[in-house]
Amino acid sequence: MFAVTGITGNVGSVVARMLLAEREDVRAIVRSGAKSTEWEEQGCETFVADIRDQHALAKAYSGMRGAFVMLPMCTLEDDDGFNLNDVVDSIHYALREGKPERVVCLSTLQSLVDKSASSNAFSYLESKLGTLPMPLAFVRSAWYVENSAREVAEACETGVLRSFLYPLDRAVPMIATADVGRVIAQTLCETWSGKRTIEVVGPAQVSPNELAKVLGWVLGREINAEAVPRERWEQIFSAKTQSTNLYIQMLDALNAGSAHREVAGIDRRTGHIHPEVVLNDLVARALTWP
Repeated sequence: MFAVTGITGNVGSVVARMLLAEREDVRAIVRSGAKSTEWEEQGCETFVADIRDQHALAKAYSGMRGAFVMLPMCTLEDDDGFNLNDVVDSIHYALREGKPERVVCLSTLQSLVDKSASSNAFSYLESKLGTLPMPLAFVRSAWYVENSAREVAEACETGVLRSFLYPLDRAVPMIATADVGRVIAQTLCETWSGKRTIEVVGPAQVSPNELAKVLGWVLGREINAEAVPRERWEQIFSAKTQSTNLYIQMLDALNAGSAHREVAGIDRRTGHIHPEVVLNDLVARALTWP
């Protein structure tokens, strides 16, 4: 059986569904019983444990063939003030005590930018979990196309795709969350020893201008990208939480060109889902939102 954390999110849900499709047993770790029903109906065993409750989490991981773990990167609207470093400590304790046979951990290319554990939760995540004794794989993902969900919804109304990435003509690594989930599910089913790092990127790098062009094709009308000045970010990202700060760090790193360099000796996987597939889905969601 495999334990899946973050199962209600974009990546975790894909991990669980792919494992279920391969007839693997899945333990869905959820924060509340209210979220259990959907996954029980799909064939999962559910286990209620808050990711900050290290003792409950250790029980959730106990006896597992493998565990998928990730930081709870809440949406900016839903972020309830997690202290991300404390969450890392909780995950570390739970894995150490629960002793799953192997672990796959979602990280990001952002973890390469600042190795100061105190200022970068992903660096701290890799550093802390890297001390665990069981086989461990870090899956570092590129920027999610789905991160533009709110801006895509706005562009459906305004014809302007706001971008926090710039220059607008510079392409950066992007990926669909479904591709990330697929790689994680495949990795969980593999056997290896020691530590490994996997970088996963999309079929091609994409610039904000290109993203706007593709969105225009999806909508059947012209869409223009518009850079959001850095000085306006504080007003837009008004929630002062660690998740918000980390999100801004990732944007700053991408804009500085420091978060998308290739590193020699790392397993590099390429996804197959193109941005237009994701944008089609985001547009469909936007048009059905109340």
